[in-house]
Amino acid sequence: MFRRDVLMQMGGYIEDYSCQDGYELWIRFIQKFHPYNVNIPLFYYRQHGTSLTAKQDRILSTRRNIKRDFVAREFQGVQPSVMGLIPVAMKSPYPHNDPFQSLGGRPLLDHTIDQALAATALDHIVVSTRRKDVLEYIANMDRVIGIERPDGIGDGSNGAQKIAKHALDSLDGKFEKPVDAVCILYISTPFREAHHIDWAIDTMQIFGTDSVISVQEELAPFHHHGRHGLEPLSATPGMRLERDAMFRENGAIFLTKRREIDAGRLMGEAVGHVTMLPEESVKINSEFEYWLAEKIAAERKPQRNNS
Repeated sequence: MFRRDVLMQMGGYIEDYSCQDGYELWIRFIQKFHPYNVNIPLFYYRQHGTSLTAKQDRILSTRRNIKRDFVAREFQGVQPSVMGLIPVAMKSPYPHNDPFQSLGGRPLLDHTIDQALAATALDHIVVSTRRKDVLEYIANMDRVIGIERPDGIGDGSNGAQKIAKHALDSLDGKFEKPVDAVCILYISTPFREAHHIDWAIDTMQIFGTDSVISVQEELAPFHHHGRHGLEPLSATPGMRLERDAMFRENGAIFLTKRREIDAGRLMGEAVGHVTMLPEESVKINSEFEYWLAEKIAAERKPQRNNS
């Protein structure tokens, strides 16, 4: 709820979107005004199979476009310099995570490299690995830089932060602009697309977060052990409040500002998120997940860039 004169100051509604126009208005609102939160439910919304909320793909696609349009309009093409970093392990504990494992008739590594190259908000694509065969494979790829990292980098706790720090230090001073942020893209989540990467970077720029991760929203009720057995996590069993929403980190995108990496952290204090669909969030860490990924790769529509 806001005053009419505030709406007029912002130029009113933008009618370019078939849904989520309130979300677009919210993004513009928080740039100029400070909202207050009424932390009690004021109404209930009945959700059914044909309701708009069920059409999650349409909603997420529109939100991506709203953020992309907002960045283009309000930041006038000025974007942070972002390095896309693809770590490849010497030997993954999961056999189907090998970079040359076939998925949909192509090496697993190619799925991530292709979408990184298609992302408009990534300035550099870097593959960090100890594997000679991977470095040879990408040697002639346009815009892809291979870095051979020494033993011990990436092992143990905070391995991803150490890989990112090694890549930044190795390439320091070799780019026209200093790198502002690193976007880590694991090959084990092959259905992340270019528009997801751009969306994460737009989210960081709009909201000024330290980091952005990709998540999948869990719509089923959650329970935990209580005094008398399993108890629902929600304070309103049988009814789902928006503030009770649960999100599962899917491992597809870890975007972090360089200052956090330099300080020894993978994630900063202020963390934003982008939501991906279940079929986009499949992570290949088991025989079943590889079987599922093959089914998705064979049947899904050609990959698209909606950014």
